[in-house]
Order: sequence, then structure tokens, then C-alpha cells
Amino acid sequence: MTGPNWIGKLCAEGKNLNCNVLEKVVDFATATTGAIASKELFAVTGTVIATVIPVCETTDLTGAGATIEYGVAGDTDLFLGAITATTWDAGKIGINTTPLAYLVESDTQPKWAYLTDVDIGYEVKVATIDTGRVRWYCYWLPISTGALVEVSGVNASL
Repeated sequence: MTGPNWIGKLCAEGKNLNCNVLEKVVDFATATTGAIASKELFAVTGTVIATVIPVCETTDLTGAGATIEYGVAGDTDLFLGAITATTWDAGKIGINTTPLAYLVESDTQPKWAYLTDVDIGYEVKVATIDTGRVRWYCYWLPISTGALVEVSGVNASL
């Protein structure tokens, strides 16, 4: 088996692929990070294979009617479609549209994508997210020479 599902399965089985790992914490606030908009998490230069695993920390997400999805510029649901913000509680992993407190070995979750010069981020839709904290983990491997993924600035637009 080859491709992103192969890598995802090996990671789910706990194999060490020597992936690069980055973290970004987003504290949601109505007027900035929780506003209805697309926000950048990680900037990608060159070609990489990457996945994102977000975990809600310390504060549940709030915001009646708000949804959040994550992916890349131009395809914000590439990694995962809409999660209803109020269902994403502290300690839950957002790799399923119903956040879970655990991760089960899978060939399909988390999703891996081959990306070339397209940044990774999230989009808040329908209504604002008022509060909450999510730590976003980006696991990535370079494909092209000099490829790089970096943490983006606070409240940067996607």
C-alpha cells in the first residue's frame, strides 16, 4: 500500500516515521480568531505530505450555530468538514465531525494530503466562535528539496 493512507496507517499504529511536528494554539474570540472567516495555521513552501490533528484544550468551544472546518486555502474542508463548535469540548480530538476523546487506528483518519505551496488553516462558518482553545498539531514530511512548513502568525488570513 502506498500514499497518504499508508502513512496514516503507520502513524496510527504508532510507527516512528520521523515526521516533523509543529503546534499552534488558537484561543478563539468573537472579533478575531473566532470570526466568520478563513484563518491560516501553517504556511507550506514546496511540496510536502501533511496532516493536522486538532485537540480542544481547557475551554470548550462556544458559539451558537457556529461551525468550523479545516483544510487548505481554497479547500477549507480538505482534512475535515464542519464540526458544530458547541460539540467540541475540552479533551476531544477533532478528526471526526463528532469530536472524540480517543483516536482509533484507521486507514482514513487522520487524512494526509500532498500539498504544494498551499497553506493549511481553518474556516469558521455560519456564526462566530465566542470562546475555546484548540491546539493544532501538524505532522509533515518534505517531498521536494527545501520544502518547509512553518507556524503562521496570530489571526492571519488564509
